[in-house]
Amino acid sequence: MGRGDLTGSEWLQLEPHFPKNDGRGGRWNPIALAPTEWERGRYLLTCFMDDLIDTPSTIRYEQLALADHTLREAAHLLTARHQAWTGICKWLPGRLLSADPALGRTLLNGHQHVAELGDKAALAAAAEQVLDLIGDPLREGYIQR
Repeated sequence: MGRGDLTGSEWLQLEPHFPKNDGRGGRWNPIALAPTEWERGRYLLTCFMDDLIDTPSTIRYEQLALADHTLREAAHLLTARHQAWTGICKWLPGRLLSADPALGRTLLNGHQHVAELGDKAALAAAAEQVLDLIGDPLREGYIQR
């Protein structure tokens, strides 16, 4: 342990004194998504996933761009569902795996399959699992406000 690090028992003693998560975020907790943000996220992830499925494997630029957007939106929604911090760039995989090790690994492996093999099925299936957790795909009837 380095200087200033706390032991597990010290953290347990301090934890009752931390601010409670009231959904507003703050220093200790991520901000909870509003209902409109959940709906928009479902719509975006559905669009990205559908476009990824429909894009021919011969158009690699589109396929890779859609794979990136699919992973990012799925990670955003999955970490929010677990009330965990999200991340971008190099932090995204670690935060995703910390929030949901099994589904996080499935998403990351699916993204890697698109990048290395051009196989989009695993990422699309993982995105569908995220959508199933948060309220199913949203294809029709969404109005952006």
